[in-house]
Amino acid sequence: MMAHVIKLVEEHGELAEQILAARSLQRKEKGTFDKQNLAHEIADVLITCMLVARDLDVDIKQSLVSKIKILEDRHKVKPQ
Repeated sequence: MMAHVIKLVEEHGELAEQILAARSLQRKEKGTFDKQNLAHEIADVLITCMLVARDLDVDIKQSLVSKIKILEDRHKVKPQ
C-alpha cells in the first residue's frame, strides 16, 4: 500500500508539471505542452487513487456518489 501512496505523490507531481505547461508556466527544458500527456497524467492520478482505495478496502464508487451529493448540497447545485 505504501508503494501506491508514494506513486500517487509522484503522479500528482507529473500532473502538476503538465498543468504548468498548459499555462505556459513550465521551464523550457521540461518541454512543451501536449494535451495527450495531460490526459495521461490525469488518468495516472485517478488509477493510482483507485489502487490506494482498493488497498484500504474503500468502495470508491460509493465514496464518489456520497461526496458528489455532499458537494451538490453544499453548493446548491442540481445534478445534470
